[in-house]
Amino acid sequence: MIERLLHTKATDIARDLGIPEARARVLPAGVAIVRALTDELRPDSIEVTQSGIRTGLLLAAFAEDDSTITI
Repeated sequence: MIERLLHTKATDIARDLGIPEARARVLPAGVAIVRALTDELRPDSIEVTQSGIRTGLLLAAFAEDDSTITI
């Protein structure tokens, strides 16, 4: 997958996956990081989501805090 991503234009990746081009440009690095982590840690499973790490960090922070935010 990494090789395929490295040899595909970010605009094509963005179009095919329905993601912003800026995200498509960093996708190969993200895949390489996940590959390195799985090679080292050998997890039983990996969960992939549509949202990014910032969303996960915000959700985790709010889960620890009982305050309510209204937008």
